Amino acid sequence: MRRTTTIAATLLATAAVGCGSDEAEQAATDWTSRTGNAWQAFAGSYESGFAKGCAKLFARSTSGKLVEQGRSYTVQDCLDQSTGDAALASNLPADPPANPVAVGQKLGIVDGCRALFDQAGAGRLKGSGESLVAVDCENGTVDRPAPAPKSTPKNKTTTTSSSATGGTPARTPTESFSSCDGNIQRNGTTSCELANNAFYEYYQSGRSSSISAWSPAAGRFISLSCSPGGTYVTCRAGSGEAIRLRSGALDIYSDSQAASYAATHDVGPQ
Repeated sequence: MRRTTTIAATLLATAAVGCGSDEAEQAATDWTSRTGNAWQAFAGSYESGFAKGCAKLFARSTSGKLVEQGRSYTVQDCLDQSTGDAALASNLPADPPANPVAVGQKLGIVDGCRALFDQAGAGRLKGSGESLVAVDCENGTVDRPAPAPKSTPKNKTTTTSSSATGGTPARTPTESFSSCDGNIQRNGTTSCELANNAFYEYYQSGRSSSISAWSPAAGRFISLSCSPGGTYVTCRAGSGEAIRLRSGALDIYSDSQAASYAATHDVGPQ
């Protein structure tokens, strides 16, 4: 009886392995023929990423334009470079990736950012006080907050310390935050729409130190630098926006919640 059971279990295990092998082969065939669920997920995410890559590039300019030798480009010029064919993605995986959505998004962002350089022939684009080249799309430059506009220096004022006068030194004002909900806070110059999108993008990025979140009010992506600090992750933009995300909420957030949020909110050009 024991030997019979062992043989039966072996046959079942062999059948299961064969089934898994068939599924893997079918997935590889679908990927090669640009069909199937994995390819569709990749292609949709790639197109979304391409638009986001264009937006990231133009977020470097406060005027919304980038210039080279007298020619002015807008984000629409970048979007027009999209062929709509994810099969033309750079570094296209030969086999279906484990996470086609994440891979499609990553490749789309890079290709969208590089589109004016690779397809429109741009060499060096001038933004707000900086010049951008194709490699900046991959070395993290476009993910850093854009340079803040230069301001006119104000006259310095002289202050005295308690050691000299015996008085109490002036206190540095504490930054004020207000709640969008129990897990997201923003400062006075930041909308809750941007703060909510920052939570979504920070989660989607795998908690990257540099993210871009869509601001419906500004109509563009805002570059944010994020740093964890105990209870909250704080994200800041060069233009003054500041957002705090509760770490515990990020720990229990899920992919299905993120997908539901993106489907029902304005997270930027898709």
